[in-house]
Amino acid sequence: MESLQVLAPVDIVLAENGIRHFQRGGVNLYYFIRPLEYDGSSYRVFYCDVSFVSDAARNGAAGMAALGIVLSCFVFLTRKKSMRLLQRKDELIENFVSNLSHELKTPLAVVVSQIEAIQLGAVEVEDGLRSIRGSAERMTVVVDAIIAMSRLEAGAVRPKMRRCDVRESVYDAADETKRLFEEKGVVLEIEAATLAPVRGDTDMLFSIFQNLLSNALRYADNRVRVTVFVEDKTTVVVEVANDGISISEEDMGVVFDRFAKGQGGKTGIGLALAAEYVQIHEGDIEAYPLDEGTSVVVRLPSAI
Repeated sequence: MESLQVLAPVDIVLAENGIRHFQRGGVNLYYFIRPLEYDGSSYRVFYCDVSFVSDAARNGAAGMAALGIVLSCFVFLTRKKSMRLLQRKDELIENFVSNLSHELKTPLAVVVSQIEAIQLGAVEVEDGLRSIRGSAERMTVVVDAIIAMSRLEAGAVRPKMRRCDVRESVYDAADETKRLFEEKGVVLEIEAATLAPVRGDTDMLFSIFQNLLSNALRYADNRVRVTVFVEDKTTVVVEVANDGISISEEDMGVVFDRFAKGQGGKTGIGLALAAEYVQIHEGDIEAYPLDEGTSVVVRLPSAI
């Protein structure tokens, strides 16, 4: 009768399943489990003495023991990798909150400074109020996106799908952001001559294009152009392009992530929300670099 000792960090369920398998094959096992601290994380270590009642059992058990060690190490390394991913996510969330705070503080600072300027008579009341209103509208877009994203995560969103024309949502979003474009001196052009029917939730569609326009305005130098058309009678395409800085390859891969930050450290929660809504409509959304500027393209199933 021989004995074999196995020491490996394992998942407790995996260990107990292995023990039952050995016992059915004519192997006696005596084992105990101890805690192990490694790299700031807690694991359990499986120690066992194995007694073989026959050569056949010994050979079979040896193979299973080797497999068990490999699987155990895999579980151990997977857990370690998971811890790293969780730490990375925590870092992303921390950066996101920091950037979001900055985005809200900036327009708030404008509001405070304009109020002080009005009180001191340094600016005309009408000009100061116009600036305050623009800052309030920018904060409203950010806060609305945060609330909408929270509702999505809580499963509190119930889309109300009906046949509608995407052009109406585009024009409504343009009207909502018109003041911001005027304040920055950026021209908004819309080309949407073709009927563009889809089956969708009009509130979500409005939010998609409002966020795309707000994002395009951030990076535009002089112009934002929106084009709406139907492709192959099966897909409604909406392209929102600006003439500012072209999106980098690095940003293209994360621009629609919830905790991503884009050029200049600005948060992408509006684009993340737009992407979630596009997915609900069984469509897709992509960003492309242009020679001068960036294009975001939304494709939705047509209801023709």
